[in-house]
Amino acid sequence: MRRRRGQPKSGGRIIARYNYVDEQGNPLYQVRRYEPKNFSVHTAADKELDATGKYRRIPYRLPELLQSDPNEIVYVVEGEKDVDRLRSEGLIATCNAVGGGKGKWTRSHSRYLHGRHVVILPDNDATGIEHGLSIAGSINRIAASVRVLELPDLPHKGDVSDWLDRGHTVEELTRLVAATPIWRSRSSPLPKPDWAERDSNSNYTAINDARWRRREIYGLPILPTEKLLLLMLSEYEGPTQEDLAVYLRLTPRRVRQMIQELKNRGYIRTSRRGRRNSYGIDTLRRLGQRLN
Repeated sequence: MRRRRGQPKSGGRIIARYNYVDEQGNPLYQVRRYEPKNFSVHTAADKELDATGKYRRIPYRLPELLQSDPNEIVYVVEGEKDVDRLRSEGLIATCNAVGGGKGKWTRSHSRYLHGRHVVILPDNDATGIEHGLSIAGSINRIAASVRVLELPDLPHKGDVSDWLDRGHTVEELTRLVAATPIWRSRSSPLPKPDWAERDSNSNYTAINDARWRRREIYGLPILPTEKLLLLMLSEYEGPTQEDLAVYLRLTPRRVRQMIQELKNRGYIRTSRRGRRNSYGIDTLRRLGQRLN
């Protein structure tokens, strides 16, 4: 039988089960985590749901979130493991089901954070940063305050649990939160470059390859602003044109014009992923150019 989209691969071993319950504590579904890493969603009657299909989207450990002091900080992380870890440290925390990524957090999740002080702790990779910024944008107008804190001393793909395991403390986390400015979409910088998150079909997956790509772009006979735009599109897939415009100090219309001009000249091609505002850079290999 053909495996349904969102269904775990055969042979996966269940290593954790996370129960999602409604406001009254009634079970809705269970998220199961597998090794190798994968997730599936099951109803209380053990019927498997399509992880990308229709089911009620609620934050993890919802009753505890609703019963908590509304003046206390709510930490939003990427996975249930991290929520449980922060809860064990006496903090209020939650997340959405089936991991991070753009579109995983919905308005249904956001409404439960109305009027709350929220700190988002993204995982240390491109998907994690994208997920964190997506949440921030979703709750920015309804939360009392929003902060996006990228934890220092995190390994690639590391999370807050890894951070605590390295000897950091809740007291240190509290100090970092206090020093983190309130998140504002127009003033927030783009996520840091993350070369290890390149597409598996890309020839630019290693650090050295990433540096070579930078050399390729800087060696192109185009304007410095265009080179910076190419670098930004190359280093992080998915920035909105509004964020690009703010970063480059241009109007969104001018950014669109620049992107179209670069596409017409062969410097940009649309990503195979087909994601909105997603670009793949194919410079010297496509054009047959070489650095002098």
